Amino acid sequence: EAMPWRLTVFFEGMHIRDEAYFDLFTPSLGKLAHPTVHVFGRTSQFYEYAREGWCGNMKVEDYYENPLVLEHDEGHNFPTQQPRAKEIYEAIVAEIRHRCAA
Repeated sequence: EAMPWRLTVFFEGMHIRDEAYFDLFTPSLGKLAHPTVHVFGRTSQFYEYAREGWCGNMKVEDYYENPLVLEHDEGHNFPTQQPRAKEIYEAIVAEIRHRCAA
């Protein structure tokens, strides 16, 4: 069943951690055809955890077809350092306009 919205934007999103749901997101089932944007801060205390997957499970963006992955050099927060912050927010706005235009 398709998700009832057109785009998901993750800031420091994590992979599936509850083993009860692992079987819903396996490579054999294919990737979800739902547009996503993933923003990660490289100095976040959760960066490696989010980017590597948990116990061999997939990275969060690997659940989706053609994810847009954006990174910045800050921590576990919305990016504020220019010019990268502006680039990230402009990319997100462009994706929202592309996916959600009426």
